[in-house]
Amino acid sequence: MQSPPSNSIFALQLPSAWLVHAPLSRVTLLANTPFASALRDGSLPTTVPGDSPLHRLLEPASPTPVSGAFRPAFLGIITSRRCNMSCPHCGFGRDFDGEETPWNAVEKTLSWYADRVREEGGEGLAVHFFGGEPTLSRQLLVRTVERTRELAETGGLQTRFEIATNGLMNRSMATWLKGHMDSVILSLDGAQEDHNRLRPGRCGAGTFLDV
Repeated sequence: MQSPPSNSIFALQLPSAWLVHAPLSRVTLLANTPFASALRDGSLPTTVPGDSPLHRLLEPASPTPVSGAFRPAFLGIITSRRCNMSCPHCGFGRDFDGEETPWNAVEKTLSWYADRVREEGGEGLAVHFFGGEPTLSRQLLVRTVERTRELAETGGLQTRFEIATNGLMNRSMATWLKGHMDSVILSLDGAQEDHNRLRPGRCGAGTFLDV
């Protein structure tokens, strides 16, 4: 039995343990540092009880096939891999100068999503923004919101917008979010000391007070 691909497992360092999450395997567990290191290096034992969470973690994982009518609950848009933080548990911060998702791809996907919602008799278009840090792509956010509202008006649909952000933005961006987002998911990792350790800025300094 081989360890699953590293990009299907996420490990977050806590003060005295590691939080390991493998969404495709439906496993979440607390681990000590030797276990986390062995998981990273692919040196975990190859034989484990079949009914244990570790067995499910090591099994090759794949998404559960979807059956029945396809009714997406929302459209998730990853604006880019760019980020203005350098969290140790995430590789996106190493790509500050990465490219944005092309507008023509976003526009085509929005149109496809709107058609699908109308065909299925849905009531509205729900668009969620992710990253990287999506607020670094302000113009893409603005164009996407405007185009979604145009499609909704044409089809007699409602709209709902949500964004997941680390909160590291200027007042102008925050004001825009307040006026255009229905929901803002803010990543704040505990008290100041914990947040600064888990979510440093690109220069390595803490970001708690800035957020």
